[in-house]
Amino acid sequence: MVPTVVSNVIENNSYTGIWFNNSTITIENNLISSNALYGVVAINTSSPNIYQSTMSYNGRYGAVAAWSSTPRFALPDWSYPGNNLIKNNVTYGIFVRDATPFLGSTDSYGGQIGGGNSIFGHDGANDYNIRVDVNFQSTIIDAEHTWWGTTSE
Repeated sequence: MVPTVVSNVIENNSYTGIWFNNSTITIENNLISSNALYGVVAINTSSPNIYQSTMSYNGRYGAVAAWSSTPRFALPDWSYPGNNLIKNNVTYGIFVRDATPFLGSTDSYGGQIGGGNSIFGHDGANDYNIRVDVNFQSTIIDAEHTWWGTTSE
């Protein structure tokens, strides 16, 4: 059985709200906010399922996916939207380095898989919703059915 973190407020930590290193866990219905650097970090083959959670007002990024991690911002069975809100982080919504995060896609019949996430309103000079370190060739991001906000936010 996969460990689950449900319905918590995770905020004001001196570094990161939740850190995954080579682990699998489900994060459901949490507020991850106002942490000094990052909301959620998934590294070294971690594969968390993150859904119905808010990552906001963190000091750098709402989420980090790095070093062969495969975080899914969707329900564990991929059948319904993730409904995550990633907003108003200082630099980026999600930073990706050598990882394959999943936010949403479309199946061969045109049906929605995952999706339903909203990523917008970051305060950095570059204001990226998703920033990919292009020095790594293995980065693939499925991010269909995601709301990216508008330039007026």
